[in-house]
Amino acid sequence: MQTLGDYLGVKIHAWVGGTSVREDQHILSIGVHVVLLRPKIQAGVFSARMPPEALEITRKFMNKPMKHDELTLEGIKQFHDIVEKEEWKLETLYDLYETLAITQSVIFVNTRRKVDLLTE
Repeated sequence: MQTLGDYLGVKIHAWVGGTSVREDQHILSIGVHVVLLRPKIQAGVFSARMPPEALEITRKFMNKPMKHDELTLEGIKQFHDIVEKEEWKLETLYDLYETLAITQSVIFVNTRRKVDLLTE
């Protein structure tokens, strides 16, 4: 693809795990025509209020997406806490889990390193 892209003047970027997220973001912000993802990628899009246009886009790249009417918001609580220092974030998360009865959760982070840290 890269050779074909060079020949046709098409900008291509292979987006794979284990690489610098900041570098990927920089490359995408410059502008590319094609992004190559590994074939068996698992993509998740989570939103309490997703506009129909965004939902239509997800149908084009997601494998067996759940339909909106299959989901229920009953019992779902969202928490957003602004923590001033990076080193306080994990302790704040511990406090939330200690205070609340959480059986399932989705936690958003911006680097693979943080995912690994939280997994541990």
